Amino acid sequence: MSDESPAAVQAELPSRLEILVALGGEPLPGGWVLASLPMFTKNSYRLFFGPTTAAGLVVVTGEDLSGGAQEINKLFPMDYVGLGAASWSGEVLLRPVTLTAIEHLRVGFATWGHTGMYPGDFAEQMDVLQERLTAVAPNSLIELSLLSDPGGNADIKISSLQAVEAKNG
Repeated sequence: MSDESPAAVQAELPSRLEILVALGGEPLPGGWVLASLPMFTKNSYRLFFGPTTAAGLVVVTGEDLSGGAQEINKLFPMDYVGLGAASWSGEVLLRPVTLTAIEHLRVGFATWGHTGMYPGDFAEQMDVLQERLTAVAPNSLIELSLLSDPGGNADIKISSLQAVEAKNG
């Protein structure tokens, strides 16, 4: 048994995440991926990446993750602590954007769209994705797959979700 605590081992962001987004087993063009970087203190980082290519692929680099965290730090310096060894859990949680997530992203865009964190055509891209997801059965699964070794030593966890997430009571 190792005597190293989780904080004693410096986690490294992945160098490159090649993520395939599929809906019902087929590549999902125009899909998006949510990435969370859980923190031990203050707020966790929640970033979004997309749209996917016609082949359902989106590439996220370590620089994309750290740059997104730095942009959030600039906007909300009192709410975030940075990705230092003592604060970041070492996990990268990936999940697809569902119809429910689109609703939340639209609220964020309405408030923070002027900050430069969103692409100029973000609302239109969400419209296209919403149309695609609405056209399938609600229990259709949006699956994420890593296509290559991401590098780094982060603990990468992938979730696949139904296009329409169940509402909690």
